[in-house]
Amino acid sequence: MPSNSPEYIKAHMEYRDNPTQRNRRKLANRNRRAKGLYGKGRDKEIDHIDNDPTNNAKSNLRVVPRAVNRRK
Repeated sequence: MPSNSPEYIKAHMEYRDNPTQRNRRKLANRNRRAKGLYGKGRDKEIDHIDNDPTNNAKSNLRVVPRAVNRRK
């Protein structure tokens, strides 16, 4: 489905506005702000050391290059 088709746009809007997804995005942005990455581009990411995305303790978060985070 092309990214500019009405069906794709509708599906994307429903996904984006889903309360679960909104909460995930809020937590991701909060974690990026805490580590000083918010608004700094996309070459670095926040990695959850224990691989549990719900564990947002500062001791469980680290900054890694995107390629490293994608290898898990």
